[in-house]
Amino acid sequence: MTTLEEYYAAVADFLELSERVGDGWSRFSSEDIRSPCFEMIRRRQTHSRRLTADAPPDIIFFDYHVYFNEAFAVPQLLFSACRPDGSLVPLTTLHELIPKHLLPEASERELVWETLSQIEHPILHCPIYALHPCQTAAFIRKIRSFSKSWLLSWLSSVGPAVGLELSPQYGIISHTDNITSINTLEHPIST
Repeated sequence: MTTLEEYYAAVADFLELSERVGDGWSRFSSEDIRSPCFEMIRRRQTHSRRLTADAPPDIIFFDYHVYFNEAFAVPQLLFSACRPDGSLVPLTTLHELIPKHLLPEASERELVWETLSQIEHPILHCPIYALHPCQTAAFIRKIRSFSKSWLLSWLSSVGPAVGLELSPQYGIISHTDNITSINTLEHPIST
């Protein structure tokens, strides 16, 4: 479980890293008064992908959102995938776009349908795709044992399954920041 305060702190840290990387993540807040956790971060990304094996590459516009899911007390990755004409890419097609190395064994492929589904966006109230958050709490608990930037670690782990590309610069900056922190602890600057 993650508290709302922990989520906000992780978002602030992530957005600071994103600004240094320059990849376009931004804060989005809603004036919706139903819940204090209706703040999310978002990023837009364009892909050229073959939607079927025999078709030419198709342009797909992705709009990724991360928001705090109150029911599960974890961040949740939402995204829309549209063609240039504005039509949604069907869920069945999105399942086909999942990298083969991320797919479960053939006997467990039906789990993909449980993991990725279409829901109503909790803030914008429009159709959007979502990675189900049921295993996120356990995953984040493990990540926190070794990662200072747990939101980044989580996003870089689950994002590739839905085409989210994060710059390798995140790892370089995070590693450099950790080395600087360790060196400061080992060799404090005297004044």
